Amino acid sequence: MKKADPAAVRAALLEAADQLVAQARTPHPEREAGLRALAERHGLKPGDLFMGLRVAVTGATASPPLLPSVDAIGADEAASRVRDLVARGA
Repeated sequence: MKKADPAAVRAALLEAADQLVAQARTPHPEREAGLRALAERHGLKPGDLFMGLRVAVTGATASPPLLPSVDAIGADEAASRVRDLVARGA
């Protein structure tokens, strides 16, 4: 199994942070489709991006569904957590 390129994951996470804010009021299926397309543009499997987002947003690899978690804390806070994770080099 090919491991995801860390630089591609970081770039995708930063783009996803912006997308979370920009699409905060968009229905979940459309947001999920947008995040999946973003992962593909960066040459990632969607699961690699979603796991990085999940860890950044919730601090755990197993959590409630990602987008409801983003909604619960707010898109701005979720994006801030993603950016912080990338800045720490994780």
